[in-house]
Amino acid sequence: MQHMCNKLCRIGLLLVALAILTQVAPAMAATYFVSPAGNDSAAGTSQGTAWKSLAKVANSQLRAGDVVQLARGGVWRESLSLPSSGITLTAYGSGNAP
Repeated sequence: MQHMCNKLCRIGLLLVALAILTQVAPAMAATYFVSPAGNDSAAGTSQGTAWKSLAKVANSQLRAGDVVQLARGGVWRESLSLPSSGITLTAYGSGNAP
C-alpha cells in the first residue's frame, strides 16, 4: 500500500514539474526588432533599440520560441539563415512587408 502511495506521489510531482516547465518556457522567449535605421550595437529588444542588419540576427544566440520582428517598409540586401528552428519572423510598424 505504501509502495503504491510513493509511486502515485512521484507521478504527481512529475506532472506538477512538467506543468510548471511548460508555463516557464514561453516566458523565456525573447522578441528582437530589426530596422534599416537601427544599430547593431543596440539591445534589439524594442523598436527604439532595433538592430540594423540581418547578420546581427544570424549571429545572435536565438532560441526556439524567440520572435524577430522586421520593420515594415524596410529593405535588406542580405540573406538570413536562422541558427535554429522554432524562431518566428514577423513584421512591425506600417508600410509594405519587408
